[in-house]
Amino acid sequence: MHRAGTDFFVFEGDTLIDLGEDEYIGLAPDMGAFEFGDLTGVGQDPGADQSGAGLHLNYPNPFNPQTWIRYELALPAWVELSIHDVLGREIDMLVSAKKDAGAHRVLWDGRNEQGIAVASGIYLCRLRVDGEIIAAHRMTLLR
Repeated sequence: MHRAGTDFFVFEGDTLIDLGEDEYIGLAPDMGAFEFGDLTGVGQDPGADQSGAGLHLNYPNPFNPQTWIRYELALPAWVELSIHDVLGREIDMLVSAKKDAGAHRVLWDGRNEQGIAVASGIYLCRLRVDGEIIAAHRMTLLR
């Protein structure tokens, strides 16, 4: 699943750590590392993890002015779906609630928590289920 020349990242708490391509080689599949792009979890199918929860790629991507983000839950769970800048700072919390099992989707309008439009660039969408980071992927906003 690894693509040559791709950097890998991992959240350590709320800090985004760039592992680079070389450090990825030694990671165990359960480290929670992810790659910018299609991959949502190391050693797992894109879009799903071992708990049965999954984050799908947003559509459209790149986007302007809004994009749909889809995720799935195998069981009811507390869900946090957040948007971060490339430095790992939270830009917006789209979902922070108990959700039923099944497919869900959320519209992000390219604005921060204060309702101010963010600049063009790369943003991370992160899915956390019952306190565990399940997946994250890159989204590109073009204004």
